[in-house]
Amino acid sequence: MTNNYIDSDSGLRDVVESLAKESWLALDTEFMRERTYYPQLCLMQIGTGRELFCIDTIALSSVAPLLALICGGDKTMVLHAARQDLEIFYTQHQAISAPLFDTQIAGGLIGLDAQLGYAGLIKQLLGIELEKGLQRANWAQRPLPQNQIDYAIDDVRHLSEAYPMLLEQLEAKQRLAWALEDSARLLVPDLYLPQPDKAFERIGQAKVLPAVEQQVLQRVAAWRERYAQRVDKPRTWITSDATLIYISHIKPGSVSALNNIKGIAPEILKTETDDLLAAVAAGLAADPLLLLEKPVPLSDKEQKRYRLLKKHVDARAKELGMDSPVLGTRKDIELLLRGHKNSLLLQGWRKAVIGDELLALA
Repeated sequence: MTNNYIDSDSGLRDVVESLAKESWLALDTEFMRERTYYPQLCLMQIGTGRELFCIDTIALSSVAPLLALICGGDKTMVLHAARQDLEIFYTQHQAISAPLFDTQIAGGLIGLDAQLGYAGLIKQLLGIELEKGLQRANWAQRPLPQNQIDYAIDDVRHLSEAYPMLLEQLEAKQRLAWALEDSARLLVPDLYLPQPDKAFERIGQAKVLPAVEQQVLQRVAAWRERYAQRVDKPRTWITSDATLIYISHIKPGSVSALNNIKGIAPEILKTETDDLLAAVAAGLAADPLLLLEKPVPLSDKEQKRYRLLKKHVDARAKELGMDSPVLGTRKDIELLLRGHKNSLLLQGWRKAVIGDELLALA
């Protein structure tokens, strides 16, 4: 396959014209986000089975034409463990309508480990040991060293070779539709687009707080999220989760009370004191209702029924030649057991394969 390094707008126009003829594209990205809220796209690698492109996105005035081609058409996007790459696409393009083929999902459906990394997939399918030394390289530096360019391009080189092999095995097992269905679940915008009002849900202790403190935490976490977006800095650089929990405990109502809290940088207090105090006040003024429920462990009776359902899931997964979590995780089984219709076991191909049977047993 021919290698092409693209670092000009005219070169990108030629790439977009060339890729317009393809039915599928193997994709990978290199990005930096250690010092920013939003991921900084540094490279985009594309393989077609015949050609390989390494797009220097930093050197270009815009990657919009390329993202429009990739995300807005009917070309299948081939990615491995796609969530991080999709976050970048959604952040920069806002919408994706193209079909997705996630090779990690596909691997699980043909009997490989459910969480197999890219290097493991390539070793099992192609017998190639991938270099691991550049995983934490600085992809924003320019000029980019040739060994980093080669490393980046090799990812889509091997992905382009693995994709037809996975397709063949999925079709032989009549599971291609399963792979596309599970991959499509990753194309939900809410998975990637910032939602400040839900930011508190990521804080581990949130579920165990009393109602009033949850209300305060929800508002102050939203404040932190919006501020982090505005200054494009990691949220934990603004203030830690532990500090937000402490604020929700003591509920400061004055500038002096805020100034006595460790973990809030003085430069932030200079500009954000009013907004932070307003967030606390809004939480205190809200109805004292729980926003998140504490996890409730299964009762002894439910544990017995869970073991029965788990036994059936394990047996069916063995029949299908796949890891049990590919068919149904513990969470999926517990949701079904407790009557939640959003269990994956009650959707799509899983419902037909085992979900209806589990409902009868539950």
